[in-house]
Parts: sequence; structure tokens; C-alpha cells
Amino acid sequence: MATGTITVKQIINAIAGNSSVTKGAAGLIYSVTPVPDAIKYTWTVPDDWSITDGQGTDSIMVTAGTTEGHAGTITVKASNGSCIGTSTLNVSVGCPVRTTGGNWITFMCHNLGADENMSIADQMAYVSKDNLDETVYGSLYQWGRQADGHQLRTSQAYPTDDASSESGVVSSPNLDGNGQVVSTFEAYGKFIKTNGAPNDWRSPQDDTLWYANNNKTANDPCPDGWRVPTTYEWIAILNGDGMAVSSIPAAGITCASGNTWVVSNTTNTRGWLVTPQGNSTATLFLPFTGYRNSNAEVFNTNTQGSYWTNTTVAPNTSAIYVYTNYTTVAPYYGNPRVTGSSVRCVLI
Repeated sequence: MATGTITVKQIINAIAGNSSVTKGAAGLIYSVTPVPDAIKYTWTVPDDWSITDGQGTDSIMVTAGTTEGHAGTITVKASNGSCIGTSTLNVSVGCPVRTTGGNWITFMCHNLGADENMSIADQMAYVSKDNLDETVYGSLYQWGRQADGHQLRTSQAYPTDDASSESGVVSSPNLDGNGQVVSTFEAYGKFIKTNGAPNDWRSPQDDTLWYANNNKTANDPCPDGWRVPTTYEWIAILNGDGMAVSSIPAAGITCASGNTWVVSNTTNTRGWLVTPQGNSTATLFLPFTGYRNSNAEVFNTNTQGSYWTNTTVAPNTSAIYVYTNYTTVAPYYGNPRVTGSSVRCVLI
């Protein structure tokens, strides 16, 4: 007769707790329904996370890590001495907010080009030197372009490095296989000016530079695991209907998504604070970053925000961006692709 070992697994329910959390968040609780006859619970958390209380029990208290993105897995093993059951929960770190579909979406906690080590409080407290200070505001991208240096607020303009009205639209053979300016052409790494329709930095226009076939492209400037948000993701963290939310009072407004939007009451760096229902503090801050116009001039920092989506307007020639000021958040505005706007990445 053949002999061997039979392993019997305990039935263990899913781990309860937030799957997306803010950087360095403390006091997070993760738990499972008590397993009958279990005498030991062994928990593991991602590398830069720490268990501060509860190891060995059915509930732990945790402090999250500070590296944004997919953090890893929380695992618990329940044992009664001979039987073992395991449950896992994938977790991520960023700035999560609610959506109208009842889900969560995780944004980066900073704009591309900004200091990624600053907390929301740090960002609001910072006093920018001028319109060209990227510390909190970050960079300003022309729609569809990679991070080749043009996005820097201090980058040179093309064809002439001044604020004159002129056109430097780039076309073949000075575009590479990804539709970007070739590195050997003089416009590479510069903010390309244009003074006429269709107000794009390149010709012909290409609607798929940042997003194609439901996937990010090689041109998307966000790091691995992140991408430029779709229009619908921005819409979903407001009311889900694409309409501008305007005449917002100083006390703020709670949208259909369950997020409360209120302008930061600081004279330093101003912007929108977004607090999900059930949270006591804001998890997302969108500073008023200003924008760069078709003549390469930077305007309206600390009074207006402009954030790109990866979506274009058909059959028009613009791309969609999110426009904000002290009393308005408009998630479906068309903007010339030559304009420089901010990028706030979302977790894929």
C-alpha cells in the first residue's frame, strides 16, 4: 500500500483592510474573521512596511511604507498545529480617492517633476520662488510628448527662445517611430511654439501618443506601473457626469463620488484638497500649477491648475485637460496640444 502525507488546510476568510493607502500611514488595521481552533496567526507585510501590534492574533496594526506604487502582499497564515490556512491581500501606496462606481483610484502624491518626498502638508506650506519653481508645481508637458527636457519650466523654446508668436511645428523626417522629436533635431528637448491651427507641436496630429488599444504607450511620461489618467478617471472622482463643478463655497463640496473638495486655506501653495468619505484628512492635493501657453510663457501659478488626461477630443484637434481655480473643477475641457500642462499619474 502506498503511503504519503495529506495536508489539510483551514478555511480562512479574506483579509479586511484598505488595499490602497497613503505613504507612511500609521495605525492601519488588517484582520481576518477568527478561525475555529486556530492557535497561531502569522502575518507578513511588504518589505518597507512594519507591524506595530497584533502579530500572532487575528488582527494587526501596521505602518505603511513610503515607496509609491504596488507595494506587495499582506499575508496571514492561521494554524491549529496541524492544519494551516492562508489569506493574502495585495496593497499599494499612493494617494487614493473614491470613484462614483464605489471603487478607489490611486493617484501619485505629487505632480511629475515635483519633489516626490514632500507630504501634502509640506506641499501646502512651501513658498514657491516664482512661476518656474517646480518643487511643488512640477513640470508642464505638451500633450503626447515624452520627458525629453521640454517639460521643464525653464526649458528653451523653439524655434526662437523668447515669447514671440511663431511656429516651429515638427514633422517627418524629424519624428521618430514613436512620433517623438528625434534627438538629432534642434527642437529636441525644447518647448515647441505654434501660432496657428490646429495648435499642435507636431504634424500630422496623432491621437494615440499617450494611450492606444486601452494601454499606455512608450511615450507616456509616467514611470512603470503608472500612467496618465483617462478623462473618465478624472470624471469619476467628481460626480461621474463630466460636468464642471462650479461656485464651490469656501467650506467645500461633497461630490457623488463621496470625495469632499475644498481649496486649501493657505497663502503659500494653494490648490484642491480631496478627502474621501470616511477619512478625517485629505488624501490628495492638486496644487494650482499654472500653464505654459503656445508662446512658451508660464502663467497663473497658485491661481489656476491644469492637468492633462491621455484623451483627445474627436473630431476636434484638442486634448482633454482638467481645469481648476478657486471655485471650479472642470474635468472635461479641451485644450490645444501645444499647451504645457501638469501630469498627475494614476496607478495601473
